[in-house]
Amino acid sequence: MKILKTGALLILLSVLLVTVGGYIGGANGMKVALAIAVVINGVSYFIRTNCVGIERRAAVTREQLLRLYAVMERLAAKASIPVPKLYVVPQAAPNAFATGRNPQHASVAVYPRSPGTSE
Repeated sequence: MKILKTGALLILLSVLLVTVGGYIGGANGMKVALAIAVVINGVSYFIRTNCVGIERRAAVTREQLLRLYAVMERLAAKASIPVPKLYVVPQAAPNAFATGRNPQHASVAVYPRSPGTSE
């Protein structure tokens, strides 16, 4: 069901972009907008998982954060999925989020309690 919702949203946004392109530039505007929509959707689907690490260069190894990896390994084992790539992004507010198009391309970003804290 999630795949259908995501697909419907991408199609809806693409149609909106093509409609605006047609309104602004006519038939040629629609073609350009369609090309832009295809590129944006492709980038969103295939590269979005890596944006956390690329933007922040915050990837961590098992040796750096053994406790975090242990927690993620237990959770992944219970869900019968591979352990996702882990990132620590220093921010003032504690938070976390997960992203990825499937379990094999998943990432989890953790925002520690304070900018200098890693666990």
